[in-house]
Amino acid sequence: MQPRDPRHKGKLADIAAVIATGREASAIVQGITAPTLRSDGTLLDRPGYDDETGLLLIHAPGAEFPVIPDQPTKAEAEEALGTLKKLLGTFPFETAADLSVALSAILTAVIRPALKTAPMHVFSAPRRGSGITADTVRPRILGKSEAPKLPARVMMLATGNNLMAKGDMTRPRTVKMTVRTSDCPDGKASCDRVH
Repeated sequence: MQPRDPRHKGKLADIAAVIATGREASAIVQGITAPTLRSDGTLLDRPGYDDETGLLLIHAPGAEFPVIPDQPTKAEAEEALGTLKKLLGTFPFETAADLSVALSAILTAVIRPALKTAPMHVFSAPRRGSGITADTVRPRILGKSEAPKLPARVMMLATGNNLMAKGDMTRPRTVKMTVRTSDCPDGKASCDRVH
């Protein structure tokens, strides 16, 4: 089987290598392109198939990741947090809690395979212009009356104006971030920058 896009050649080889070990392709729970954590908190950073999680780590061509120590010091953790905060440094958060929610969303995306459930992150603007997921799902196959049980590997985000959580959504695990419109370039609630 030859990929249409030559950039995918290595990925097919990685998948073929897993199958060559006697496993079925269905043994691959998910493909990932960056190091992550296992559910026991250990680091999954070696490319290839991980027996413990069923994840297949395939680094994108040219991707480089720093060495992550097994037992990082507090100073190393704070340095890593500082790096993440720099990514969001120009975003007009209203409060420090709002920045924390954005950081939580980023980290949840990276470690989602290790989490049995994950919080839904809600992003709300004060004016116009500016949940927890289960560990398995049963999606219906289009055109059939079948709904296989599959592992949930999703992260949910919601956007809106002055969002309010109701019913089940008021659980403590639901978090929200508000954009401060006074920091938009035109002083109005029309920030359309991608953050």
